[in-house]
Amino acid sequence: MNTEALVPLIAFLGLIVILATVARQSLHRRINQLFIWYVFLLAAWAFCAFMVYANFPVMDARYWNTLVHMFLPCAPVAFFHFVRVFLRKSEPRFWLSLGYGLAVVFAITAALGYTISSAYWEQGVYHLELGIAAYVLTPVALCFTLAAIITLVQAYRSAKDPFTRNRITYPLVGVSIMATLSLTGFLPGWKWYPVDQLGNLINAMLLAYAILRYRLLDVSLFFRRGFMYSGLTIVIVAIFLIIAILFFNLFHATIGPGFWVSAVIMAIIVAAVFQPLQRAFQRLIDRLFYREAYDYRQTLRASAQKMSTMLDLDELAEWLVDNLMTNMWSAKGGLFLIDRETQHYVPRTLKGYGTGAGSIQLKGDNPVVKRLAKGNSCLTAEDIDRLPQLRSLWKSERGELKQLETEVLVPLKAKDELNGILLLGPKLSGEPYTVDDLELLLTVANQAVVALENARLYEESLIRAEKLRESQELSRGMLESAATGMYLVQDGRFQYVSPLFEEISGYRSDELIGTISLDYIHPEDRETTRKSAIENLKGESSLPHEFRFVRKDGKSVWILEKVASIEYGGKRATIASFMDVTERKRAEEELSKAYQEVKAAQDYVVQSERLRALGEMAGGVAHDFNNILAIILGRAQLALEDVKDDKVKKGLQIIEQTALDASKTVRRLQDFARVRADRDFQMVNLNQMVESALQMVESRRAEHEQMGGVTIDISTELNKVPPVDGNSAELKEALVNIIFNAMD
Repeated sequence: MNTEALVPLIAFLGLIVILATVARQSLHRRINQLFIWYVFLLAAWAFCAFMVYANFPVMDARYWNTLVHMFLPCAPVAFFHFVRVFLRKSEPRFWLSLGYGLAVVFAITAALGYTISSAYWEQGVYHLELGIAAYVLTPVALCFTLAAIITLVQAYRSAKDPFTRNRITYPLVGVSIMATLSLTGFLPGWKWYPVDQLGNLINAMLLAYAILRYRLLDVSLFFRRGFMYSGLTIVIVAIFLIIAILFFNLFHATIGPGFWVSAVIMAIIVAAVFQPLQRAFQRLIDRLFYREAYDYRQTLRASAQKMSTMLDLDELAEWLVDNLMTNMWSAKGGLFLIDRETQHYVPRTLKGYGTGAGSIQLKGDNPVVKRLAKGNSCLTAEDIDRLPQLRSLWKSERGELKQLETEVLVPLKAKDELNGILLLGPKLSGEPYTVDDLELLLTVANQAVVALENARLYEESLIRAEKLRESQELSRGMLESAATGMYLVQDGRFQYVSPLFEEISGYRSDELIGTISLDYIHPEDRETTRKSAIENLKGESSLPHEFRFVRKDGKSVWILEKVASIEYGGKRATIASFMDVTERKRAEEELSKAYQEVKAAQDYVVQSERLRALGEMAGGVAHDFNNILAIILGRAQLALEDVKDDKVKKGLQIIEQTALDASKTVRRLQDFARVRADRDFQMVNLNQMVESALQMVESRRAEHEQMGGVTIDISTELNKVPPVDGNSAELKEALVNIIFNAMD
């Protein structure tokens, strides 16, 4: 085995470690899949180069060199593809299809012998002659490599964050070195040495460093352990191979190719079988070289277990800040949670600060808050001072961060929403926060945000439950003390009745719940009640409805109700407010009856007045007509005494009889008007009658004096006279009329 083979061997082993580690950590991500594909091609290139330069007996150098050029054309295309995805740019389907298609064509031409004309070892010297296809393959590979390099350079120039720039720098430098050294195969005097594999090795080392230091892929913690432990295995294999090479140089003539295959297999077995020793050695390495990471794992494990058991938000916030301050050796720290109403981040807990810090709020439009909301990384005090997009901070905003002695801000994000911010002050030692510190803080924050969200939801549920309980108590109190009752009907059956409903109906709630509501309504009112409820629920009517409810004792009470439709238990239901209007209905009936009686009495009075007026008129007419008849009858009777002529006498007798008949008619009119000349009279004292009449007109006299300004004197000279036979009412009315006429 030649010493030149060590370079591709080391490159191959390093690439295999990277490949295995990334594949085990996260194979489902698109970027990891492309990275694995790219590293696999580089590893295949390194392995074939190792087989070429190892110059094992009975090994065909041209065969392995042909394999190199079958794998190699895909590598630039794969790297270009990886760069586009890594920088979150669109994948150019046409160029990728063209590149992979040409890679397949070049692989076929290599297999047919058009890429490598000859390759062989002679007296320890490697001879290589390239075919015509190699000169076509190289420009194509360079085009895709340059396209990837240009894309990386553009991304580097547009990136403002130094951390992002460093993530781009190392893959850019690695592929540039590898591409440059790969061209040495066309230089005379260089193509016999594995200079291109030196570029491959440097590229592998830079990729590993970028993953370790700048999280090129999201496999940093796992990668560090995997790289360390895989490195131990490589060391064992390398030691074994060195011993084997020395042994081979001593016994070259007696050892065949099978020895090397057996040696490699045996070395791997040696590294794998001593599991107890390997585990002990790994623990020792953790404690000696990765003590900080070892402690971090303990912190992560303890934090996850502790936070999963906490539901009190204040307790969780206190513990989280205390725990991080203890592990980071910081004297100051705090937790800010979002206020959903103001969208400001208010302190939930602050440690190590004075009382004035409690009033500080981080506004949602603060550039620092916006940066944390958009990204998924911590912000250090150095970032705040250095990043251009954070230079727009107001003086007051910088003053608040300075007052809090902000050294690190950690986002608490859930579903791309910034729910809170963890803040830590400077370390007691004065040392800056390392990348591992920031990674630990971000990991703990990702664990904490779930626990904090659960605690917040739990706190809100407790508040809602308390408010609901208070609301229920208030509703129950209002229902029990309200003058109106309530009930709830769903699917035609009672679901709830208020205490007042129980009192009015005479039923207990357990007797009513589940029964059909219409069964308790008076049969004559059921249909109208049902129609009225439907109209109310449809919005066709908003008027209350009255109906009779049959109590438990069989008596009916009048109910006035108003219904509405609500959602109850996921279904539509009817809620009704009602009041007992039985007394009102009874009062209305009595009032109606009294009104009818008053109306009848009023009609009777009106009719009586009409009859009285008619009677007075009839009486006047009868009186006048009676006087006329008296004259006619008197004249006729006088004429009968003097007339001798029978014919004339007969005519006068007819007149007399007619007058007498008319007198009877007048008497009937007087009977209708109740005014009869021959009615029954009584003894009346005229002096008393006069005094009574004067008393009746006194108010009229006073009114005349007041309105007209005229003084009316009434004097009486009443002599003692005997009583007369007459009607006192009519006599009094006559006297009153005489006095009124005198006043007027």
